[in-house]
Amino acid sequence: MTRIRRLRCAVILPALCLGLFALSGCGGRTASVKGTLDFPPNLTLMDTDQVSISFQPGDSKQGGGGLGIYTPTDKSFIVQSADGKGLPPGKYKVAVKIVPYPGSPDSEKRMASFSDLNTKYDTGASLSYDVTDEATQNIVINLEKGTITKK
Repeated sequence: MTRIRRLRCAVILPALCLGLFALSGCGGRTASVKGTLDFPPNLTLMDTDQVSISFQPGDSKQGGGGLGIYTPTDKSFIVQSADGKGLPPGKYKVAVKIVPYPGSPDSEKRMASFSDLNTKYDTGASLSYDVTDEATQNIVINLEKGTITKK
């Protein structure tokens, strides 16, 4: 009889601890960050242009950042971290880069037209955003003004 009790404790106790650990969430709180990009009026994008948006943590203790998945039809994006959960609260450097499709006949000319914008925003030195504790955050990245604002 005592053997059965020990066996139950050996199986049930670890399972209970594992369940409580899973419910508590080991990664902490994260936020879903999404928004739109406002481009300068003289900049024309084609549907084939690649727009990359990255959020890099300002503090090495924050862990990894995230990448924005851009949709050209409505100029929107949603940020995904490597684990797909969103971004933990903290300050992030935001980088934006536009690259024309390499197979297009005028890709070199188009790349030159993106040069100033890419030089200014590709490093993340010009744009920053504070992710707060709010579960969902809608933002606008304005590349003409060099600002990020909440909607």
